[in-house]
Amino acid sequence: MASMTIKPYVHLVPVLTGEISYKNVYNFYKNHFIGKMSKNTKIIRISCTADKYQVVDDLILCFIHDAKIDFMLPEIPPAERYIDLSHVVVMNLKMIK
Repeated sequence: MASMTIKPYVHLVPVLTGEISYKNVYNFYKNHFIGKMSKNTKIIRISCTADKYQVVDDLILCFIHDAKIDFMLPEIPPAERYIDLSHVVVMNLKMIK
């Protein structure tokens, strides 16, 4: 969070989750994102495109759904099934002087 803008946001468009503002984004990462994935999660990077304004990652998350993942699968209890889930991550960059 120390390297983020003073007005960060995170939006997970398909499931309409995320937050706006430093405090809310911090709480989102702390309570719903960091450490909340299955222990067996594997990330397969398909591509990464970057310039001075943004980084775009195209990836697949692979895991056994053995834990509640409310930011990505809200209201869906663990199903103990293998999942491959495509993601596109867009990170905007701003240089602070």
